[in-house]
Amino acid sequence: MTTTRKTRKGRKGQAEPRYAGFTVEELKRAFEHVEDYDDWRNPIDAWVTEAMFLVTSAAVEFYTGTKLRIVDKAVLKRANGDGLSTYRVQADGYRKGPAGDH
Repeated sequence: MTTTRKTRKGRKGQAEPRYAGFTVEELKRAFEHVEDYDDWRNPIDAWVTEAMFLVTSAAVEFYTGTKLRIVDKAVLKRANGDGLSTYRVQADGYRKGPAGDH
């Protein structure tokens, strides 16, 4: 007996679209955390956790065609004493990238 995997939209046998190993929904959520709220095409300058860096990097490339760069690093102390590694990241953004309206 063969079972087919249903995607979010319920289509049988059709793989969910992916980019760099992430679903489009994962990319969208990551990009929403770093995009400029006035205009998503603007340059990116934000802080992300180490755990979110890979998906955020893929999301920026997917939506803007530009590369995400780490420009600073900080370790935030949690209440339990553990450290949380975070990165300040920047990218040129869609407008200044290869697909931009320049």
